[in-house]
Parts: sequence; structure tokens; C-alpha cells
Amino acid sequence: MDLVEGLAYDWIGGNIYWLDSKLNTIEVAKENGLNRIVLVKENITQPRGMCLDPKPRYVYNVIMIRSDIQE
Repeated sequence: MDLVEGLAYDWIGGNIYWLDSKLNTIEVAKENGLNRIVLVKENITQPRGMCLDPKPRYVYNVIMIRSDIQE
């Protein structure tokens, strides 16, 4: 774990999901820290946030498209 920018808790399955914007990964572990696995480590750039819908088992992530937007 390096730079966590997104965190979601699955209260149904008892899992914690996090998004690491430095490693460009989405990972999951049981709430006690066991069974940690990397879910996504390819084709993910500049992840910035995430949310979870545990009923249908969906994880959504937010990526940064532009950082130079001006008013």
C-alpha cells in the first residue's frame, strides 16, 4: 500500500476495497486484513476515488481525466 485515495467497505461480504493511486491498483481484503488480493493492476490510470454496491457486487472507480481545467 502506498497512496490510498479511495476506500469502500462491503458490509455484506465483510471486505474492504481500496484504490492506490501511486501503484495504480484496486485491491481487496477481508475486514480482518486476511486474503488480500489485487483486483485490477492494468489499464487503470490516475484513479482518484471509488464506491461500492455490494448487492450486485459492483465496484466503481473514478479517474482523473483533466487536471488543467480553468474557469
